[in-house]
Amino acid sequence: LILSLSNIKPILYARNRVKYNKQKELIMKTIINNPQINKDYIIITNPAQKRICNYYNAFNNNLKFIEFSEIDSTNFSNKKIIILRNRYSEYLSMLKEEDIPFEVKDINNTFKTIAAKNDLHLYIYETPHLAQFDTVYKTINGFETKKLKFWHYNPTLLENKIVKNGKYSYKVKEYSATFAANLNYINFPNKKLYINTTFFIWQKDIGKVKLVVEIKNGNKTVIWKGFDIGHYLRSYGNWSEINLKREINISKTNSASILKIYLWNIDKKEIYIDDFYVLLMVIKDNQALTKK
Repeated sequence: LILSLSNIKPILYARNRVKYNKQKELIMKTIINNPQINKDYIIITNPAQKRICNYYNAFNNNLKFIEFSEIDSTNFSNKKIIILRNRYSEYLSMLKEEDIPFEVKDINNTFKTIAAKNDLHLYIYETPHLAQFDTVYKTINGFETKKLKFWHYNPTLLENKIVKNGKYSYKVKEYSATFAANLNYINFPNKKLYINTTFFIWQKDIGKVKLVVEIKNGNKTVIWKGFDIGHYLRSYGNWSEINLKREINISKTNSASILKIYLWNIDKKEIYIDDFYVLLMVIKDNQALTKK
């Protein structure tokens, strides 16, 4: 009886709270069965919704659905774009709001609303293009050298036994190797900085770990953001690749401010990292995103 009830509960939730049938009806009407939506379009959505939509479409290749993680590798030339956001399927995809790409969640004046149903938690937009970004600085620390520009770390913590790539990884006792750059070395033409970090992490067992973005003016910390990464780990005792993209408002900083990016091993578990990649971006041509 308990097993039966546990199986029924998600179904009732879907019918009563998510209103699955109404969601499907709206998606079928506005996208799948809409004759104006064709091969000229790319529909961007979350992983769970992509699978659902391909099912709705009988896996026909007349429509192209991609997940958020495929944006950077997709050629959008001569394509129109539809953004399909479904808060419930984002939850099923284990995505938080902060995981949604900047160019998808920042609704600007190029976006046309096709459907916005708050009661269904379903939002569909069309746009001729996504926001473009300029890279202002990029670096990768593979821990194969004892010195690297803007990186600060203890060479005695280089590890040659548990390694993802190359000869060495880095053992994280409490704080990892740190990217630290004075903002006067890097040109930021606007007040929003977009940070894309990718790294491999090996964590022996459960413990709290955060990716920290910190900005200091002298001895004063003006920005401190800690992002949990345990949510993204799929297993322990194996290497996991983590990619986090975050937006930071740097309006309170100045040219003398110091930007720091590092991991904080809060519970001091056995952790190693490798290939720590940092990409700093701004919206192309100082383009402002004006929310509707």
